[in-house]
Amino acid sequence: DSDITEAKHVEAELLAANEKLNLLANRDGLTELLTRRAFDEALALEYARGKRSMAPLSLLIIDVDWFKRFNDHYGHPAGDECLRAVSGCIKATARRAADAAARYGGEEFALILPETDARGAFVIAENLRKGVRDLRLAHAGSEKGIVTISVGVGTFDPGGASIEIADLLRRADEALYGAKVAGRDRVHGWRPHVSEPHATGARRRS
Repeated sequence: DSDITEAKHVEAELLAANEKLNLLANRDGLTELLTRRAFDEALALEYARGKRSMAPLSLLIIDVDWFKRFNDHYGHPAGDECLRAVSGCIKATARRAADAAARYGGEEFALILPETDARGAFVIAENLRKGVRDLRLAHAGSEKGIVTISVGVGTFDPGGASIEIADLLRRADEALYGAKVAGRDRVHGWRPHVSEPHATGARRRS
């Protein structure tokens, strides 16, 4: 009996260790948010779930405004601290169990919001924008004087036109571009009149 108990104990320890390794593999080392790969998997899962249950799914793509200037002025260690602080605000915003926050790129983040329509996502995004402003992190390279974010909102509405995951990503990306063009430190929702090549291409160069 003691051998069986010991074997079960070892098995439980191995399972716990594997879970920890999986968690670390799926987490960004700096921010502890999901990695881009884990984000892609989570988005595919929630998209499929939304289609099955006919529930809306929203996606926020978040960019730290003028982050290169911040890094150049304050140095990379301060840049890392800035990203940690912003990611802390994002974690605080992603309160529901199904919400999934990820580090999307260098200074870009993403937040998956299941069962959230465009209006609800906009409210969450605006609260996040205000939360980052309230950190009052000094930013000499920004005309605002503090660290701010721009947020693009894309939504999959099962009652509307059918869209794929790539379309949802593109919509959030184009909306983010719109927020930047409009002056940054703001939230923009996707608008169908924005032309795809101009929106994605120009934003990537900014």
